[in-house]
Amino acid sequence: MPADLENEQLQDGKVFYVAMGHICLATNLLSDKYSPRRLDKEARIMKLMTKEIEQKLSRYPFGSQEQKDLDAEVIVKYFYPYGRGTWLIIEGEKLENGDWQLFGYCHIYEWEWGYIWLSQLEAIHAPKCFGCGGIERDLHIGNHPQIKDFI
Repeated sequence: MPADLENEQLQDGKVFYVAMGHICLATNLLSDKYSPRRLDKEARIMKLMTKEIEQKLSRYPFGSQEQKDLDAEVIVKYFYPYGRGTWLIIEGEKLENGDWQLFGYCHIYEWEWGYIWLSQLEAIHAPKCFGCGGIERDLHIGNHPQIKDFI
């Protein structure tokens, strides 16, 4: 643990510390086996593209929902649980290099239409004090949600 962090050990062995203004929890610091830094990267990060999402996106290539505006069907909602960032994806196409180019209504500072690549979403990670994670996929968006349902 960095020396510049203030920390306090509790009776149950958990350590809370403050980093960049966030209260963080590091469990079992004495046992490095369970340290967030030691967990397999794949086990810590949610899979953003599934076979089901791929099938849905294959039915919605670029321009297929152009006239629907806020009535467009949301295929997948991605969000950043540690701060700003919501992406309501309505269309997408797989590229030759295996990446996905996605299109949707996005919010970081304000709502706007735009493109993003799946690899860009996968590259966003949480601050180290949280130990793991990055962009997540909303697992509870329901059946055939529309953009207007989220804003």
